[in-house]
Amino acid sequence: MQRRDMPTVCDRVDSPVVCRSVDCSSVTILREEPHYTSDEQRDTGFNTSEFARASCSPIEHRLPRVVVRCIAQHKGRVLLCQRADEPRRGFWNTPGGFLESGEILRTAVTRETLEESGVSLDVLKLGFIYEFPQLNEIVMTFLAELQDPSIAPGKESLDARLFEI
Repeated sequence: MQRRDMPTVCDRVDSPVVCRSVDCSSVTILREEPHYTSDEQRDTGFNTSEFARASCSPIEHRLPRVVVRCIAQHKGRVLLCQRADEPRRGFWNTPGGFLESGEILRTAVTRETLEESGVSLDVLKLGFIYEFPQLNEIVMTFLAELQDPSIAPGKESLDARLFEI
C-alpha cells in the first residue's frame, strides 16, 4: 500500500504510462485512449480523475519554486556576492533568490540583485532556464550589463565584488 506522503513518479514510454511510487512498492499502468474534441481533433491528454482512480491514491500537484539569478557584467568582470545566510554561508554566487507571491520575474531579479549587492539593474534579458526536479525548482537566469558598478553589499551578503572572467 502506498503511503499518502509518498510522491508518485510517472514515466511515459510511448503508451502506456507507467506510474510507480518512489519506493517502488506499487505500480500503476495507465493506458492512453485517444479522445477527440468537438472539432474532430485528437486530444492526447489524460483525464486526471481517471488516473486518480486507477492509481488508488490522490494526485498531489506541487508547483515548483521559481528562483531568479542575475549574471551582471561590467567591462569583462562579473558580479558575485558572498552569502551571509545558510545554506552555503561564505560561498560566492551570482545574486538571486526566490520569486515572491504575485511578483514578476524582472522585478524579482532586480530586487534580489539590489538587496544582495546594492546594484540597480536597468536592462535585463533572459539568458537561461534550468529545471531541477529533484529540488522542485526552476531557475531562471537573467543577463545584465552594469552601467554603474557602485557595489554596496546588503544584509544577505558578507561581501560583493566584480571578478575577472
